[in-house]
Amino acid sequence: MSFYFGTDRAVPPPGTGADGDTDQGRPRLLELDQGINVAPIISTPPTQTGSKTHKRGVSWESVSTLCDAGYQDVDLHHAAPNMPKLAEGDEVPLSVASKEGGNINPALAQDVTASPDVRDMDEKKDISSDSRPYSLTFENAYGRRVVSYGGAFNSSRSSRTIIGYNDGRPDSTVGVPEKVYPQPYRGLRHRLFIVYRRLFSFVFLSNIAALIAIALFPQVNRDWTGTVSVMNLTVAVLVRQDRVVNALYAIFCSVPKSWPVWIRQQSAKIYHLGGVHSGAATAAVVWFIASVVYSIKRRAMASKPVRTETLVMSWTAITLLLAMLIAAYPTLRKRYHNRFELVHRFAGWTALAIFWAQSVYSINGMRDERTQTLGAACLRSPNFWLLLVVSISIVSPWLHLRKVDVRAEVLSDHAVRLHFDYVTPVAGSFTRMSERPLIEWHSFAVIPLLEPTPKQQKGYSVIVSNAGDWTKRQIQQPPTKLWIRGLPTCGVMHIARLFNRLVLVGTGSGIGPLLSFLQARPAPVRLIWSTPDPIETFGEEICKDVVAADPDCIIHDTKLLGRPDLVRMAYQAAVEFEAEAVIIIANEKVTKKVVYGLETRGLAAYGAIWDS
Repeated sequence: MSFYFGTDRAVPPPGTGADGDTDQGRPRLLELDQGINVAPIISTPPTQTGSKTHKRGVSWESVSTLCDAGYQDVDLHHAAPNMPKLAEGDEVPLSVASKEGGNINPALAQDVTASPDVRDMDEKKDISSDSRPYSLTFENAYGRRVVSYGGAFNSSRSSRTIIGYNDGRPDSTVGVPEKVYPQPYRGLRHRLFIVYRRLFSFVFLSNIAALIAIALFPQVNRDWTGTVSVMNLTVAVLVRQDRVVNALYAIFCSVPKSWPVWIRQQSAKIYHLGGVHSGAATAAVVWFIASVVYSIKRRAMASKPVRTETLVMSWTAITLLLAMLIAAYPTLRKRYHNRFELVHRFAGWTALAIFWAQSVYSINGMRDERTQTLGAACLRSPNFWLLLVVSISIVSPWLHLRKVDVRAEVLSDHAVRLHFDYVTPVAGSFTRMSERPLIEWHSFAVIPLLEPTPKQQKGYSVIVSNAGDWTKRQIQQPPTKLWIRGLPTCGVMHIARLFNRLVLVGTGSGIGPLLSFLQARPAPVRLIWSTPDPIETFGEEICKDVVAADPDCIIHDTKLLGRPDLVRMAYQAAVEFEAEAVIIIANEKVTKKVVYGLETRGLAAYGAIWDS
C-alpha cells in the first residue's frame, strides 16, 4: 500500500498537468512497503502577524502548484471516495483511511499534526517559482515521515527529496534484533573494556609488573628506574606526534580491501591509540616517583646527604606530573578543558626542563672527569637521546605555527564555514586552530578542496558550529586570520578507506568530517544525517554537496521530527546496503549510544572516543 496525495477536485487527475496536458513522465508516487492512503492537507490554527493572518499549513492550491511544477515522488491520486469537495485555498485536517472503500482503520487513524511552513494565504504565492524548500509531514502507526521539496535540491539530475524518520524506517522490512550478549558481559565488553582501555591496561600493567619484579629481586640493577621512566615518557609523547600518528594511520589503513573483513575491522581500531599515550604517561610518573624514592633511600643508607636542589627539582617534577594526571582525568578534562590544556602544556614543558637538568646533573656526577668530558658522557647516556627525541617531538608542531588567511562563509547563526588555502590535506584528517596560541587550541575535521574553484585554487574548509564561547565568536565575528599549528593529522574518518561499503551517520556539523570522505568517495556509501533545518542551518551549497555525494541519503530534520532512533536507522541501512561497517560523527553521548547499540547487535561500528 502507499501514501498518496489526492483530492476530489481542484487538482488534475494523475497524468495531467495544470493546464490539462498529458504528462508522459515517470509516475509521481511515494511508495511504502507498508502504508496507508491519505488525503493531502495539513491544517493547524492560524497565527497573527501584524495586520495579516498567516495560516500554518499547505493549501490545496499549494499542493496543486507543487505537483504541477514537476516535483518527483508525487502521485495525484483520489485517496478516499468519501473525501469532501474542496475549493482552492481550503484547508482541512489530514485524515487517514484504508484503501477499501475509504473506511477509517482505527489501528492507523492518526491525523497529521505538523507542517513547517507559514504561508501567507492572502498573497497566494506561487511556490513553483520559490527557491525555498516546502515540506509535508505525515504520521501513522509506523512512525512519522517528512518529505521536503524545494528548489535547493533541484538539479539537472533529479529533484531530490529529503526524507526523515523518527522511529527507524517505516518503509524498511529489516527488523532490529535484540542485543547479542547478556549483561554484565555486554557492558564489560563494549563499554568498560573498549580497545582504548585495553591498550591503556596492557601498557600500564606491564610496567607495574616490571616494577614489582624489580622490588622483589634485589639483584636487579635499580639504577635503571629513571631510564625506564624516560622511556615511557618518550612513548607517550611520540604516539601523539603529528608525523607519527599519520604514519601509524598510513600503515594500519593500507590493509588491502581484499583481505578478510575481520582483519580490516581490527585495523580500523587504530584511532584508539590514545590508550598507549595515557598508559605510558601514567607509567612514566610511577617510575619517576620510584626512581626518586630509590635515590633518596640509597643515599641515606650510604650516609650521603641529598642535595637540597636535587630534592626541590625532584618533588617539583612529581607535583607537576601528578597535576597533569589529575587534570587529564576524563571527567575533569571535559568539564575544565581549557584549564586541562594549560596544565598539560606549561606543566609538561616545565617537567621536561627539570628532566633535562636532572639527567645532565646525574651524568656529570657519574662520569670520570679525568678521562671523559661532559659532552662525551651525554652521548653515551640513553637518557640524553630519549629526552632529545621527546624534545624534538614536542617542539616540531610549534615550528609549523603560522597565522594564515581565512575566508569565512557564515551559513547561519548556528554555523560558519572557514576556508583555508595554505595546504590541501588528505581526506579524514583534522587541523588545530587558535586565536591565542599559548592558551587554547580547537580541532576541526577538514573538507579538502578536490577541484579548484573561482574563489580558491587549493586548500580545505572546516565547519564550525555553535558549541561554546570560542565557536560562537567565530560565527558572530567571522575571523580573517587564525593561528594554525602542526600538520593536518589523521582522525577517525581516515579508517573509512579500509571498507568496501559503508554507512556514515552524522549529526549537525558532523557532516563536515563525513563530507571529506563522501566527496573523495573511495567506496560506495550510504549517508544518514540528522540535523535541525539543514538548509537554514548549513546552507544550500553543503546540502547540494551531500545529495550529490549520495543521492539516496537520508536527512532527518530534527526540528520537524524530533530526535531520531539512530541505532535503528543505522542498523537498517547497514543491513540493506550490505555495509561492512558504520562510522558515526556526533556528540559524545550519541556516538557512544550508536556504537554500543550496533556492536552489541553484531555490526562493526566506529566513532570518536574524546581522549584528548
